Amino acid sequence: MNYYEIKNVNLEKPFSVAKELFHNSFRRFDGDANFINRNPGSNIGIHPFKQGLFISWKPRAKKILFKEFKKIFSCPFYNINVFYTPAKGFYNWHTEGTQNLHRGPKELSTAVSLLKLRRNCAINYTLTDNDLSKSKLCWGEPLPEIKQLLDDNYRKIDIDGTGVNKKNKNSVTDRGILEVDNKIGLSIGFESVSDHNLVTKVDEYVGLDVPLLIRTDMFHMVDNSECEFDRIVGTVSFEPGMLIEDAKDMITNMAK
Repeated sequence: MNYYEIKNVNLEKPFSVAKELFHNSFRRFDGDANFINRNPGSNIGIHPFKQGLFISWKPRAKKILFKEFKKIFSCPFYNINVFYTPAKGFYNWHTEGTQNLHRGPKELSTAVSLLKLRRNCAINYTLTDNDLSKSKLCWGEPLPEIKQLLDDNYRKIDIDGTGVNKKNKNSVTDRGILEVDNKIGLSIGFESVSDHNLVTKVDEYVGLDVPLLIRTDMFHMVDNSECEFDRIVGTVSFEPGMLIEDAKDMITNMAK
């Protein structure tokens, strides 16, 4: 199972609160990120970069959202974030799961546990009224050479328990990220593949009409290439130990 639609009306409130908080600030954005970022009443921060926008919740808004989500979810969750994919664009293949951590040094698992940078499942929900009927979330299997590159290079990560690189050797940066043959990126937070031909798509979900529980411990990507609108979604990450089947059971039981 790669996804599960959350249709229970009793679980709608935190998603609607998030959408309202986002709209109240994003509607004022006319391209001037500094205006949004300096405004003490803004719920979000916006940081433009080459591929689009990095958007984050400001502390006050995040506190409100944590309070709202705690009302409906009994299990631990964290990292209430915003993800942006531009119209006609992509969010590259990546996986954030914990299944390969054992291939690296024990400090890697310690850093992930401390910083909560990995997740095996999460909930995505739209923050705008943009028509996402042609926007796709895809899951895929990497080619054997990618699996081998990951196997070979996890052991090269050399960080301490807080995620800081102890030595600047090989191709490891001070953030614990490796770029291997320009094919994969490997960090304490995720694994990524920039060449779409190196991952074979096996499943997809089109649109985002309802909040969606998604699997994130498998390579997945956003294909917005046929969509005329930016895809701006909120996400709620569950603790690294929770798998999508566990989260689905929890949500299903809450709906009874």
